[in-house]
Amino acid sequence: MTDQEALFWVKFVVGFYQNNGIILTRGLLKRGIKTKLVYFTYILLCSDHTLYIGWTDDLVRRIQVHNAGKGAKYTRARLPVKLLYWEKYATKKAAMRREYDLKQWRREEKLLLLEEKAGFDEEDF
Repeated sequence: MTDQEALFWVKFVVGFYQNNGIILTRGLLKRGIKTKLVYFTYILLCSDHTLYIGWTDDLVRRIQVHNAGKGAKYTRARLPVKLLYWEKYATKKAAMRREYDLKQWRREEKLLLLEEKAGFDEEDF
């Protein structure tokens, strides 16, 4: 999956949720607009071919923050990052739990997940 394809799918997902009354940005919460938050656990490919796993309530914003060098310390030295995979959760707790679980996996297991769910081959890494 290319960067453009990944960005297309992120925008598609965001557009779908926004069109169905689910807002993904925290800024609207501050304005008092009722929203239904969605949480994501995601996997990034860093420039040194390592994988980074995190969670967020605003996937598009979080990827932009990572690529601006203002995200996690781990990704700051490994820019640019590329979104490979994400899963949606209804609660923050569930997304954080999945992040923790994935971080316990060996790299080979994570690559198998990416192959099965996102259609990547090991040569992509």
